[in-house]
Amino acid sequence: NIPFLVLNRMPANDDFITFNNKNAMKSLVEKTLSSESEASAVFVEMYKSHEITRERRSGFESACESLGVKTAEVITLKSLKDINVDFLKGLVNKEQKFIFCMNDIIASVFIFHALQNGYSIPGDFSLSGFDGSSITSVLPSQLRTVQLQITELGEKAGEWIEKKVIE
Repeated sequence: NIPFLVLNRMPANDDFITFNNKNAMKSLVEKTLSSESEASAVFVEMYKSHEITRERRSGFESACESLGVKTAEVITLKSLKDINVDFLKGLVNKEQKFIFCMNDIIASVFIFHALQNGYSIPGDFSLSGFDGSSITSVLPSQLRTVQLQITELGEKAGEWIEKKVIE
């Protein structure tokens, strides 16, 4: 009989614990592409209208614009099955090496399909994820990712509970 509290992110105008997705993605892109003057970058997402997706996409686009990235494309997947050999070949044909995934799950699926089809990470693709998900610990190739500050988010959740529930 342990009480629990769900911090719901919907509706959008309610209080919730969050993370600066836009600036974190912007920083990741800038660090990755800062020495790549002729870079061609891709942001791979699902659920394009989701708030977190929009924030991360905005960070990607903002960084690409400020760096003067030659080509910056956003690809919206309908499902993870869209990451297949034809998808990978299309990226290679367009010389799109720098891939920024909306989260580590999409990046993980990308890694497995790339390796199964003879591509290498980071040789053929420079791949980044987002979330610092535990799934990255079982990947056959290292993934550059943004670590969510779980301790900080936990502290914020505790402060929110104290302020909104206890007081």
